[in-house]
Amino acid sequence: MNPPQLFSIFLLFCAFGCSRTTLESVEARYDRQPTRIIVDTLQNAPPETVNVQTEPILENVKRTVITLKTTPCYGKCPVFELKFSENQYVTRRGYAHTDNIGSYEARITGKVMEEIVQRAEAAGLYEMQNMYPTRGEFLEDYPSTVVSITDGEREKRIVHIYDAPAALKNFEEYLLSVTKQLRWEEITEFAD
Repeated sequence: MNPPQLFSIFLLFCAFGCSRTTLESVEARYDRQPTRIIVDTLQNAPPETVNVQTEPILENVKRTVITLKTTPCYGKCPVFELKFSENQYVTRRGYAHTDNIGSYEARITGKVMEEIVQRAEAAGLYEMQNMYPTRGEFLEDYPSTVVSITDGEREKRIVHIYDAPAALKNFEEYLLSVTKQLRWEEITEFAD
C-alpha cells in the first residue's frame, strides 16, 4: 500500500471507529439489562460525552424498584414521591411543601442501589405488616408514608401513619439521605 491509501484507511477508521458514545445511546443498549452502567463525566467535558464501562450487578438488584411516597395533611406536610429503579435512576415528584416542586431525575451508582436493596432486606421490609398502626386507629389530618418494594418475584406495600417499627423509619431516613446527595435535573415526564 502506498501512503495515500494508508492515510485514507486511517481517516475511515477515525471517522467510523472512534465515534463518541452518548448517554442516550448507552442507555438504549443497556436499559433494563442486568448490567451496571458506570458513567464517569469529566469536569469541563461536554455533557453528552461519557466514558462507559460495564460490570455485573447483584442478582437481587436486577428487577428491584423501591418507592417512597408521602401524603398530604391539612397543614404544611411535605408531599412527594421518590422512585429508585434498578436501572440506577431515581425520580422525584414534589407536589407540595417540599423543595423542588415538579418532576426531577438523578442517577445513582450500582453500589448505592445495592446498598439500598441490602438495607431493605436487613430491615425486613417484606416481613413487615401492610399497615401501621396495626390496630387500625387512625388520626384525621395525619400524613401517611407509603413504602413499596418489588424485586420481580416479591412485592410489598407498607402504609404507615404512626407507630411504625424503627427499622422502617430508619430505612426511610436512609432513602432520604441518599436523595440529598444527588444532583437533580428537571424532567417533563415522570415514569410511573
